[in-house]
Amino acid sequence: MPHKGGGEVLRRACTLALGDEPLTINLWQEPSCRKLTPRDNSLGVFEEFLSFIFKNPAEKEVFLDWLSWCLQNETDKPSWAIIGNGIHLPFDGI
Repeated sequence: MPHKGGGEVLRRACTLALGDEPLTINLWQEPSCRKLTPRDNSLGVFEEFLSFIFKNPAEKEVFLDWLSWCLQNETDKPSWAIIGNGIHLPFDGI
């Protein structure tokens, strides 16, 4: 199933009827990016973007830790989220 961005939709499902009860079959496939190994620890242009957004290095580190945790634990829900106010991204409570 094509996606707007030109790639494939990773989560596909098919709904069948078995008598009166609908039955859903999940055709999810693991994305190929999970098999990639990091080449280095450089964030490239993303690092420049984060430095522009986060004027406080400690806030940038908190964001990167949060983002890393979300990517490494995608089946778990994080207990908090990043909220920005449009001017910069302050972290209340830190």
